[in-house]
Amino acid sequence: MLKIRSGTNNLKEKMSLKRKETEKSTQEYLKVSMKEVLVPLPTKLSLSANIDLVQRERRRTEREGALAKES
Repeated sequence: MLKIRSGTNNLKEKMSLKRKETEKSTQEYLKVSMKEVLVPLPTKLSLSANIDLVQRERRRTEREGALAKES
């Protein structure tokens, strides 16, 4: 006999799967974007806050690289 799932359980599963995919892609993004700069990020920050930190760190390293080239 087949089990018939209710709409809410199916929706919860989809949302849970989507959340896991988002977390995984965020971790991959952070790994790729940070490359050699290893900065421990607080785990409880939101996705946008994590991305802001990564972008700020990337700009800082680019500035330092530009300063090193000038001197």
